[in-house]
Amino acid sequence: MGKIFRDPSKNKVVIGVTGTNGKTTVSHLLKFLLEQHGMSCGLIGTIKNTINGVDTASINTTPSSLVMNELLSNSNDDVVILEVSSHGLTQYRLEGVEFDYCNSLI
Repeated sequence: MGKIFRDPSKNKVVIGVTGTNGKTTVSHLLKFLLEQHGMSCGLIGTIKNTINGVDTASINTTPSSLVMNELLSNSNDDVVILEVSSHGLTQYRLEGVEFDYCNSLI
């Protein structure tokens, strides 16, 4: 899917947060901290997706590969934080996404 959107994750910093508990909390804390340091920050996750400062409803913690790459492609944010569910990984929803940083919460 990344090829359809010309590998959108290559042009920005992508942070993945995975684990059993705490993905949403850690993702929102990271977003807050990065924004406090002057960075524009998108977030794709459980509660909502925020791209370019615009919130949209979230259906899954980790959306389909097509939706994920479309959101990344539309983003002009410096950083995008992704909540990465185990289902998202096993169902290849993150296919084509290149992560710069990853954190696993156990």
